[in-house]
Amino acid sequence: MTEAPILTAKQKKSSLSAKKARTKETIKNSLYTPYKQYWPCINENHYDSLKESLDQYLPELLPEKVKVPWSDLKGIQKKNRKKIRQKLLRKTLLAKRGTLERQPINKDGLVLGVNDVSKALETGKASHILLSDDIEPKLLVQHIIDQAVLNKVPILVVPDLRNILKQKCGIASIALALSNNEKYACLQTKIEEISIHYPIPTNHIHYNRLQSIKMPSENKQATQLTETDTNILQVNDSKNTENKNTIADQPITALNKSLYLIRTDKERRVFIPQQKKDQPTLMQLEKLPFSFNNNPELYKALKVKRSKQNKNRLKVKINALKKQKLTK
Repeated sequence: MTEAPILTAKQKKSSLSAKKARTKETIKNSLYTPYKQYWPCINENHYDSLKESLDQYLPELLPEKVKVPWSDLKGIQKKNRKKIRQKLLRKTLLAKRGTLERQPINKDGLVLGVNDVSKALETGKASHILLSDDIEPKLLVQHIIDQAVLNKVPILVVPDLRNILKQKCGIASIALALSNNEKYACLQTKIEEISIHYPIPTNHIHYNRLQSIKMPSENKQATQLTETDTNILQVNDSKNTENKNTIADQPITALNKSLYLIRTDKERRVFIPQQKKDQPTLMQLEKLPFSFNNNPELYKALKVKRSKQNKNRLKVKINALKKQKLTK
């Protein structure tokens, strides 16, 4: 009779009969904004009309690269390939562009790229903005949308904008801004007409702020100095001139002596700092352009969201790995 094998402690843990520990439930507390994100993605009807205007008014910034296929050069000797390749390139260029001369690139009125568009918004040069819908994550462009809403700049999200700019301008970009230029006046009016159909949601972070704060462009009243202000300025100027004259009249030796302090007694200090006056503990803030008391819903506090992990996450991972093995 053979004796039954005895399992070790490690083998017992890996056996089927062993008690397995339950997966620990973890609860995560995450902060999220209570405001709704504004994503003005246009529909098919508006897309067709906007694409027509983009094809009509956008210029060609970088021409497409012309290539000679290898099948045309394969049967030619190595010495003569360079000459024949240049001839074929000229033929293709003449067929596509009509001329062999390079046309100068004119980017006046156009801003391409996320960084350049955000700079144009900050400086106030951007008047109309277009974004692509294939941006992942959308957080990369959210600051542009919020800034455009705050500055009252019409903004739209256009499907497949990257490919449209690649085909028409020769540059694939996810962001396009137009400045105030007469060349793109028709395109700007088209964007304004379409943007009316995509209003800003009432739950947007800047919706209430736009109603309470007036933009500086709306208030173009020039500030003028009153008589009292001019008198105060004249008095200050006269005091400054008097101080300058007194310093100039002093001899150089007196000024040099006042710069250095010499200690005469060990028990006495030469430099005695001035005692600070009692200042109020609370800082006096300047007047803000808006008040929270009159409009408490101007800004809302962040909210906390509690989320649990999926209990069956291990099963989902195993099934995904099985599918990968089957596909291979």
